[in-house]
Amino acid sequence: MIRSLIKIVVMGIVFVALAGFSAYFTITFLIRGETKITVPDLVGRDLVYVLETLTDLGLNTRIRGSEYSGEIPKNHVMAQSPAPGGQIKKGREIRITISKGAKSLAMPNLADLDLRQAQLIMEENGICLGRVSKAHHPVVVKDAVIAHTPLPGLTFFRDQCADLLISLGPMPVEYRMPDLSGLYLDQAIRRIEEQRLRVGDIRSIFGKDGPVNIILNQEPAAGSRVLRDSLVDLDVSRVQSDGALIHAEPPMGALFRFRLPEGYLRHHVRLILRAFGMTIIIHDQLMQPGADIWLLIPAHVHSAVFLYVNDELVETQFFD
Repeated sequence: MIRSLIKIVVMGIVFVALAGFSAYFTITFLIRGETKITVPDLVGRDLVYVLETLTDLGLNTRIRGSEYSGEIPKNHVMAQSPAPGGQIKKGREIRITISKGAKSLAMPNLADLDLRQAQLIMEENGICLGRVSKAHHPVVVKDAVIAHTPLPGLTFFRDQCADLLISLGPMPVEYRMPDLSGLYLDQAIRRIEEQRLRVGDIRSIFGKDGPVNIILNQEPAAGSRVLRDSLVDLDVSRVQSDGALIHAEPPMGALFRFRLPEGYLRHHVRLILRAFGMTIIIHDQLMQPGADIWLLIPAHVHSAVFLYVNDELVETQFFD
């Protein structure tokens, strides 16, 4: 009985030992059979290249942080773990640290750039926008950078702010308002445009006699100081007879028609209607040579039509 029990115990021990050795060798075989990958050298490589490379190798990427570096360019890897050359199993992760570039850099030249372009360059270099001042400048176009601090080429630290001086364009030019009284309306309009001014409201003043389409009054007054592109309002003489307008149009209104000159090049056409106390731009586009321009004028409305072809006033008509 005792011998049988001892025999069973010995057999149990042998079985456990064999099972242990079998499991050990099986696990060892499986571990050794897993695919291992040589860790690539990523230091100095840009971030896009690193992400693509590790993905192709079946490895994961973990960014530990970013630091300033005077040697490694911005958005390039400055450190990695595990070190290059070692063996790593597929599916494991590589930890990298990204360079923020040098802590200090030379201030880029932003002069003459549009404000939006200047801001983009500043953002790319880690420069924050400081004070923005504005001033007129005879040469630098409106909304462009006249000057900035720090000055171009000076060394400064990232995350510092730069102050910009932005152009308002040339100083407004003052003119002395010409005397338009007594001129015909088309003469007055040409005079206004020659002075770099713009035609404002045209009001009809009715009488029973006297010349028609003559300037009776103007605003601003003759001799006043005006700025370029200022609006000039005009009072124009019209004629009435027994309470009715001479040459009054039928209820359906009048028709304005103009044919563009023939040729090979398209014309820039701008057709302006002044009616109801408003200025309405009917056309402002390129049109084919020889094209007809039609406009139906509202009946019993004091209106004026101005036609510009290639920025030149070529036709003016008035309707009462």
